[in-house]
Amino acid sequence: MNPLDAFPEKQQLLQESIARHQADNTTSFNKYFIERRIAWGKEVSAKQRVYLDTNYWVALCEFSLGRSTDNDDRKLSRLLGELVTGGRIICPITYHHFQELMRQSDPITRMETARVMDRLSGQAVLQPFPVILSFELDSAVALIMQNSPHVFPAQFRIWTHPAYILGDHSPKSQELPEQFMLLMKKSMDDVMWSLSLSQLLQSLPTLKTDFQQEEQALIDRINTGKDSNPISNASFTDYFKAEVIGVFSLLGDELIRSVKV
Repeated sequence: MNPLDAFPEKQQLLQESIARHQADNTTSFNKYFIERRIAWGKEVSAKQRVYLDTNYWVALCEFSLGRSTDNDDRKLSRLLGELVTGGRIICPITYHHFQELMRQSDPITRMETARVMDRLSGQAVLQPFPVILSFELDSAVALIMQNSPHVFPAQFRIWTHPAYILGDHSPKSQELPEQFMLLMKKSMDDVMWSLSLSQLLQSLPTLKTDFQQEEQALIDRINTGKDSNPISNASFTDYFKAEVIGVFSLLGDELIRSVKV
């Protein structure tokens, strides 16, 4: 099933996007991709950001569904709604919020939580931590070497939209014609950029199961590695060194890539 079938308006957006990019096929995908995100990063960075703990999102959802009559929940919902509508604040969502959302067993609660997040976040999504770290490395290396003017400050690169809450991605193919791929990448990015969190949940009914399976697989791999490399009779310093080595092992390729840019 095509996920866009559930949203006829996205079919029209896709057609309009294809026509627009056919008329201007001189801009590379990387330039188009980066400029959109830098512009969005600057817009988000210019606003006051209020980061809500998962408990507050749950409370706001319960009030929205009419399950809570708590006066504090009512005040919070009204105040945040007024401030967001007035353009004074946004309440960004993160991968961890998405992680908690996908763990909710009740589909009604999960969908309403997503709708509340859509209303208050203004579509502002903080990139996953490994992605943020790679941007920070890029910026740090560029600052030290002073020869990478194309690297934008990390604060403008860490913001994205709900469809990219797990990180940026785009179609890839070595077999299809280059111009066709350029058109497809730009058009699909337009469509994906327009999707809200609640629309993603509606259009991808298997997402919850897939997410849980991938998360469990990751947990199993981490536990296996931990059991295979125990640290016995270790001091705090030993544990700290092990954590640092683990981080640099994980990010080694990313750091080398940054230095080579």
